[in-house]
Amino acid sequence: MTKREYFELAGHPVLELVVFSQPQQVKLFLPDACSFLAVLEGNFTLAGDGETMTAKKGNCYFVPNGTIPENEVVHTDAPLQKAMLFHFTPAVLREAFHPVIPAGLFQHVGQNLRVECYPNVPHLHQFVAGTTAYFDHPEWVTIDLVKLKVRELAILLNKLH
Repeated sequence: MTKREYFELAGHPVLELVVFSQPQQVKLFLPDACSFLAVLEGNFTLAGDGETMTAKKGNCYFVPNGTIPENEVVHTDAPLQKAMLFHFTPAVLREAFHPVIPAGLFQHVGQNLRVECYPNVPHLHQFVAGTTAYFDHPEWVTIDLVKLKVRELAILLNKLH
């Protein structure tokens, strides 16, 4: 069984919590988005076009648009798998940073199309812990809070480059 909860911005799922209670294959990434993946429980194997990558518990990953093929499948193999994702589409960034997206935001993406792993970045782990708590209290979440979280994570990721 899969449990997927998400908060939207600009008509797109932006912040998502996924929980798998049995081994399965599922699509996690949006085709037109850069994504941030934080593995909270278990390990995920990302596979597509003959390539595989294991995303491990406790690690965070930045996945540029086009890095993981559109026919990507996530294999889960533990009894419980849990991850938080952020999906950065152009529409989401425009809405979160309205009226102007900061110059240079995700500029590194065009220079280097590969998955970035952040195994031990305290700021990201604190961000993830604070953000996942909102899934326990969705009534606290407003559009302004989702925008704030998008801006916060985008700026944190940019500072890492």
